[in-house]
Amino acid sequence: MSQYSISYPNKRDSNGWISNRIIITLDTEFGGFMKDPYGNEKAGFSINGKLNRKDFGLNWNAALEAGGVMVGNEIKANVEIQFIKQVS
Repeated sequence: MSQYSISYPNKRDSNGWISNRIIITLDTEFGGFMKDPYGNEKAGFSINGKLNRKDFGLNWNAALEAGGVMVGNEIKANVEIQFIKQVS
C-alpha cells in the first residue's frame, strides 16, 4: 500500500507500510530526465528519510565508559538513484 501527496513541483512525500503497525515517510525528489554521452535516457531521484529503531523493537544498547551509549536511536537514509530506460 502506497500513497503520494504533492508538496510542490518535483517533490513528493512517499508514505509506505514497513510493517503492520509502522508507517514511514520518505521525502522523494524527482531530479529530471537526461541523456548520457552514450544516448541512454535516464531519470534521477533523491530519497531521504529517517526512522526510530525502537519502533521495531530494537532496544539493545550498551553504556560506554566515557558516557553515552553505543547505538543511537535514529536511522537516517539518503539515497540517490538513477533509472535507465531499457531499449527494446
